[in-house]
Amino acid sequence: KKKARMGCMASAPKAEGGSTPTPSVIPDFGTRWKGDIADICSRPMERLPTHIDVPRLCKKIVVSREGKVVFDGKSDKYNDQNNADVTKALLSTVAKVLDDKGLEGQIQATYDKLVVNGGDVGSKLAAWFTDTIQTLGSEPPTLVLFKTVHQQCIFPAFYCMRNVLEPTIGKFKDKRGSWQVAIDITDSFVTVTHTKRQQSQGAAPDGTSDFEFDWSLAIPINPSERKLDQENLMITLSNLEPASHLEKDKAKVIATCLEENKTIS
Repeated sequence: KKKARMGCMASAPKAEGGSTPTPSVIPDFGTRWKGDIADICSRPMERLPTHIDVPRLCKKIVVSREGKVVFDGKSDKYNDQNNADVTKALLSTVAKVLDDKGLEGQIQATYDKLVVNGGDVGSKLAAWFTDTIQTLGSEPPTLVLFKTVHQQCIFPAFYCMRNVLEPTIGKFKDKRGSWQVAIDITDSFVTVTHTKRQQSQGAAPDGTSDFEFDWSLAIPINPSERKLDQENLMITLSNLEPASHLEKDKAKVIATCLEENKTIS
């Protein structure tokens, strides 16, 4: 299979919702995107924006155990719950599935006291992460997994994908509110998959985009060994929808480009 081109772009995507800072200078990720993701996720929890992104994503996260859904933040049962409570349910579910007794104990002992009772959820969750890690003496498997659930860890893959596609199909951006996360847990591995909808930056007079498509980043990790499987990181492109007003020749070029680069690994 022909290798996709991976170069350096000059600008960065805005963080969805404005919560996660976007770097002002974009490094040349190039073909190093996998290593950059691994480096980001190996940082201490206190240096990552997990405490910001997990609460705002908690109602868009689905957790499966051997193919069976065990947590669905999108379900009606969480509609009226605040993000602190839904985040607690999410962390508790993953800790139970991973048999992470240490974190289960910390959730029962300190989560409500340090996180739930009012105030900014993000800053309180950051403090709880720090207290939990200090109490347990290391990052428990569940928190190792959640070190891959934030905006920073997907930046390198986004830049790579954009470098591959934009010279052919033109500029595109995140579709607001489209970010979703699937956590698939098996006996040997966990795969965290981020999915976002993209839309062209150019628009027709009525404001509709020329095209939309989904992109996903699959991150396989072994939480118990605190190890991310760098070599098997994968970007997938799918669900292209060209607008009805788009010229047929241009639509064909876009479809061909996405098909030729439907997986980048």
